[in-house]
Amino acid sequence: MAFFSDIFRDPFISRDPFDDLITRRLEATFSPFDFNNPPTLLIGDAGAERTQSQSQPNQQQVTTTDRPSTWQALMRAPRLDFSEQDNTYVVKVDLPGVDKDKVDIHVENGNILAISGKREEEKEEKGERFYRKERSYGSFERRVRMPEDAQVENAQATVEQGVLTVKFSKGQKPDDRKKINIE
Repeated sequence: MAFFSDIFRDPFISRDPFDDLITRRLEATFSPFDFNNPPTLLIGDAGAERTQSQSQPNQQQVTTTDRPSTWQALMRAPRLDFSEQDNTYVVKVDLPGVDKDKVDIHVENGNILAISGKREEEKEEKGERFYRKERSYGSFERRVRMPEDAQVENAQATVEQGVLTVKFSKGQKPDDRKKINIE
């Protein structure tokens, strides 16, 4: 991987051993990340690549390459927005293609909203050939720490056009301070 060496290399300055050390450290640190491929190839459980078939030189065939599990988990995690309105906290989560029966929403430890579920992979039709396969499938989970004044017992959740909306009303913030009298 020559990403960092190409950026930091100056053709007018001779090579310095310290520069080589820094470059090697940067390469080792960032080598799991594929900077040479477009970001769309990092989406989902597998990226798609076109390869030339040896048996049929004029035909292109698609092969998939496994991506690191950290990318898989990151890309399967649904995106969310967390906002505050007048007397309400609103969490909106993108869940396209996920049945509401496959989504579990609960609150743990008093104020952590946990949303988990599973996006089922569609069955491939016989004879169907993919040129690119980027959509992610499998289990996902997101956790959001809610403010202390969120009334989690009055939460309401709805799904509309693939967007899950969870609303919490605001209450009084608990008083963390307690006066101690001196005797």
